[in-house]
Amino acid sequence: MVAALRWNRVTKVVDVRQLPLSRKRGFSKTALSDTLSAQGIEYVGMRELGTPAPMRRHYKQTGDFDLLAIQYRTHLAGVDGSVEKLYQMAVADRVCLLCFERDASLCHRSLLAAAVAGRNGTQFEVRHV
Repeated sequence: MVAALRWNRVTKVVDVRQLPLSRKRGFSKTALSDTLSAQGIEYVGMRELGTPAPMRRHYKQTGDFDLLAIQYRTHLAGVDGSVEKLYQMAVADRVCLLCFERDASLCHRSLLAAAVAGRNGTQFEVRHV
């Protein structure tokens, strides 16, 4: 993972998991932060940009990503200050969003990236690493 971040010149990883824990070794918040820091990559946790538990449960039961997208966009409106903070980070740094889902097209981070990419008339290139 670190090699891919370095290859893409990422300077900051923003963890957008509501629960930044993992059974996968090295992906829990503290271990991940330490690993990234040792490579000169900053770790920022933004739990408030994660998918709230009721939405995750419903999506897991139904697989209805379209409904999740509607609900998550509504959620983002309630945490607009955090979306703005992420936007400011993206203006200043090369940012990578981190979540659990492997397929970005089925993950809230794709919705978040789209919201940030077009914010304030700015257009960012979004890549899935």
